[in-house]
Amino acid sequence: RGEVLAVQHAPLHLEFLGRLVRLLERLCRRADVGATGDDLMRFSAQFNARIMTHPLILRFLAGRIATRIEELGKTLVFLPTIRAANGFVELLEAHPATRGRVFLVHTRLGEIEQDEDEPPLRVFEQLQGFIEQGEKPCIMVNVNMLTTGFDDPKIRTIVLGRLTYSMNLYWQMIGRGARGPKSGGTTDCTVIDPIRLTQL
Repeated sequence: RGEVLAVQHAPLHLEFLGRLVRLLERLCRRADVGATGDDLMRFSAQFNARIMTHPLILRFLAGRIATRIEELGKTLVFLPTIRAANGFVELLEAHPATRGRVFLVHTRLGEIEQDEDEPPLRVFEQLQGFIEQGEKPCIMVNVNMLTTGFDDPKIRTIVLGRLTYSMNLYWQMIGRGARGPKSGGTTDCTVIDPIRLTQL
């Protein structure tokens, strides 16, 4: 009886997210049955543009990360679009637990408006600032930039906030947090996989 009451009184956005998760599971299962590589690429692009950039999804992910930042530690987030990444950073910066602990890299970083007394954001400075945090809990949000050629062995959490059917890209994203102690990395890495890529 308590469960029924909880469902009846669940906030609308939680009901929406529950329905969305069930839809995602069905879509992802259907997408790989008899699909060509081009079909999967188109599907993942559409999925990322429509679902993984939705404000409710971004707000939900940002809230979960912000409230658990101490537990998650140094976190690397992969998002599908620049607009989603910019909005995600705004959400994280608005939260008291993550304010001032968020870094961002993408190809149009210099276009983000800053206060008059602040210099424009630069990719190198954002990367350097993130690395200099050492083991301190902080967040790097990126769009298609840190899958290869980036090494910060202190990353403890990877957030896969974009769909990919490329096993190579998937393992490259996971690999950013899987350096291990022999390479100066952490003993473990948490992978947050809201799309359930690990099951695809």
